[in-house]
Formats: sequence, structure tokens, C-alpha cells
Amino acid sequence: MPPFRVTKLSRDTKRLFREYKIHKKVDTIFKAMSKELTICGLDIDLPFVPECSGFYPNISSSPCSETLKHLKGFPADASGYFMEYIRPLNEHHTKYLIKRYLTRSAQCQALSTGQSKHFLAKVYLGDTKPLSDAWNTNMHDRPAYLDHLLAERVEVSYLAASMGATLAILHWSCGVDARGVEFVLGRDARGHVQFWL
Repeated sequence: MPPFRVTKLSRDTKRLFREYKIHKKVDTIFKAMSKELTICGLDIDLPFVPECSGFYPNISSSPCSETLKHLKGFPADASGYFMEYIRPLNEHHTKYLIKRYLTRSAQCQALSTGQSKHFLAKVYLGDTKPLSDAWNTNMHDRPAYLDHLLAERVEVSYLAASMGATLAILHWSCGVDARGVEFVLGRDARGHVQFWL
């Protein structure tokens, strides 16, 4: 599978550079903490953090500038950096989940939209599905509620331990306010479903 990348852009270079440094710090600390947890024999797996690379105060000077300049509405004067793309769940997983959790009338619409090709499941352990969930055809970053995860026999205690450890590491080791942090299920470069931050 090719190395997919996402470009994060902003015209506020200072703010984006701060974000880039925090992202790099979190990635470095999480890799070190994962090794430390393994060495200590603790059975807690931390979520994957998308790798980031290459901050450019002017994205037009990046190695991808030739490709980027052909994108309609692309802000050539913006700063930016690249990060790993979290691959969506594969087509078979997506179809299975749509057929299992959506009403028949909603299934056709969900399958026909291009969104089903970009399905990442946001992990929500603190809530159960709302009554309207079976009719919600929006597949972009769709929530995976606690009752969904239990029905699919996902090890919720594993996810809860990982999420708790992640929030503690973000706060204590990274010095980051973890407000707004999201956990998703997506694929890695080999195509395996993984837990991502």
C-alpha cells in the first residue's frame, strides 16, 4: 500500500508550528512509553499516533509543491506539515456494519454515498447509541457506541485501559490538555484494524 499522507495547512504559521511540535512530541513519547510498558510487562497497548514529518513555513517549497499547486483553491501562501493518513475500515467491514446497524431504508443510502469509503469508527465508551442511530446514514467518522462495541465482542476493558493510559500520558508526560482528543478504529499500512489517537 502506498504511503498515504495528509497535509495540514494554516496561514497562521506560529500556531501551526506549535501544533506540529506538540504532535512530534506526542508521537515520540508514545513510542517510548509503549516500549516501557512492554518492558515492565504491563498489558496495556497504547493507540497508534499518526506520524508527522516535514514542517514547511511555506508549503509551496515542499517536495509535493508540484502536486499541491494543481489542487483547486489550494492556499499557496499557507504553512503546512504532512502526517500519516489513518486508512478507513475496509469495504467488507463497512458493508457488514451498515447492514447490521442501519435500517433497510438507510442501508442503500449509506452504501451509495462516497462516505462509506472513508469510514473511521470513533470510539465512544461513555454513551450508548441514540434511538435515531439506525436511520443516520452519515458514515464519515461515525460513532461506535458502547453497545455497538459490546455487540461486536470488542474487548471494551482493553479499550478503556488504553484510553485511560493515553489521557494520563498526554496530561503528565506530554503536558497537553487532552480536551478534544478522539480515538478511532481504522486500518494501518498492512490493512489491519488498529486503535488510533
